[in-house]
Amino acid sequence: MLQTCTSRVVAVTLAVAALIASLASAQPIPKPGDLLVCGSIPGWAGVAHVDLANNTLHPYLSVPPAHSIAMAPDNRAFVGIGKTTNGQVFVLHDPTIRRTTTLLTSPLPGAVGGFVNGQDGNFYLTDRQRLLRFDSRQLTTVTTLSLSTTIGDVTRDPDTGEFVAAEATRFLNLPTIYRFDPLAGQVTTVLVPSMLISSLAVSQRDGDLWVFDSIGRQIRRLDRNGVEISSFPHRAPAGDIPSLAIDQATGNLYVASGDAIGLYAPTGQLMRSWQPIGGVKFTQVRVYGDKPLSGVGDGVRGAWYQMALRFTSSAGWSYCLAMSLAGLRPGIRLQGQTIHINPDPLFAATVCGGLPQITRRFTGVLDATGAALPSFYIGNAVPRGTRITVAAVAIDPSQPGRIVAAPSITVFAR
Repeated sequence: MLQTCTSRVVAVTLAVAALIASLASAQPIPKPGDLLVCGSIPGWAGVAHVDLANNTLHPYLSVPPAHSIAMAPDNRAFVGIGKTTNGQVFVLHDPTIRRTTTLLTSPLPGAVGGFVNGQDGNFYLTDRQRLLRFDSRQLTTVTTLSLSTTIGDVTRDPDTGEFVAAEATRFLNLPTIYRFDPLAGQVTTVLVPSMLISSLAVSQRDGDLWVFDSIGRQIRRLDRNGVEISSFPHRAPAGDIPSLAIDQATGNLYVASGDAIGLYAPTGQLMRSWQPIGGVKFTQVRVYGDKPLSGVGDGVRGAWYQMALRFTSSAGWSYCLAMSLAGLRPGIRLQGQTIHINPDPLFAATVCGGLPQITRRFTGVLDATGAALPSFYIGNAVPRGTRITVAAVAIDPSQPGRIVAAPSITVFAR
């Protein structure tokens, strides 16, 4: 028995050594749909790239120990937040050129609960009771969500533009979901008394909220009012807080907990379980390159709204955009994919470069990096708060029936 235990320890030690040694090797460039994870093993902690197609994990040596990550607006780089002796350090890492830049070190008084990129090109995070904005240079308090409890994870609702956060601790046995509307500057609360939410994510396909309930050890699907739609168990190690990430292209759910990553269908069916060698402990998971279409800044009336297309695997393809005032869902089914935009007169007028008075570069060819810079004009007569949905697809010129749809964005006129 002792010999068996010794052999097992040696095997794990060799596996860990092999994983750490891989840090010195050339890092492959992640592909859209690959995963970024925060994790740790003895002798290393930080952000790693998970290539599920080839069952490989590639740690990034240049990123300091990180507990939160979010894709940058360019859809290539990501920002990681790590804890150092001087406070929280914000690091930008671009794996396509293998360059790391320290953006800010801030003595935040508490641990970061959640971290998400916003529609305006900034990042947002929770810190104890606050929601803060990070513009790559400084931190600014946006609002105080609660005076009584600690705020945990945060995400963004693509329909309403609201930031959705959950309590990380219980207060008076009434756990709460907070919804902050940046346009109105208002916070509303939704009580979910039967659960304690430790992580959450919003699906663009239906607007539902996926959460992990630490009390019931269940993954639950909630509507916008906090009413449970469905649930299924997830066997996470005791005391572990799983991290959730939605593949917006498929609606499938990634769950990272302990030393494994599970891929679930929206029905709760476990489609795949992945466990790398070396006993890596995962603390967060994100889908790489999941923002091919992003906006920059607020939707100011009387000005052009700048956007960026970054289909990193579709260089040289044609592209097409359209706008709508009719929202995201149910959307349009095309070539087996759902384009999240509802047709209306504005859609018909602007699709693929129509109405040039208010659209620029709504059709064209993606450059050598898969990028383009479209924009549209928001007139002064547009009522404040008007919700403008923008959708984009990339089209393979060699196979016109082959398209890649970007998750749509919603811009609110201010």
